[in-house]
Amino acid sequence: MIEKSISSGVKVSEVQITTLIEMLMRHAIKLDNIPAEGDASAQKILQGKRVQKCVESLDVLKISNAGLIKPVVVTTKWETFDPPPNTAHWEIFD
Repeated sequence: MIEKSISSGVKVSEVQITTLIEMLMRHAIKLDNIPAEGDASAQKILQGKRVQKCVESLDVLKISNAGLIKPVVVTTKWETFDPPPNTAHWEIFD
């Protein structure tokens, strides 16, 4: 629902997104503290990766919601500079 709102241009309260991120991080810590062996360990790792992916997605949504992503303008018109006049007087030593 938050993703739909942001993608349609509706601003979402930053507190909502931050709260979701914090809740997911708390659950990730709880998940990490569960002892597991064998297949359960593999499932624990898989669930940890899913939680991390959700947090990363929410971070991207938070940035998009804040309007911090601005288009980058790239130009290929280079400035040219005339070489400076040769004003240096060099001494030659043997």
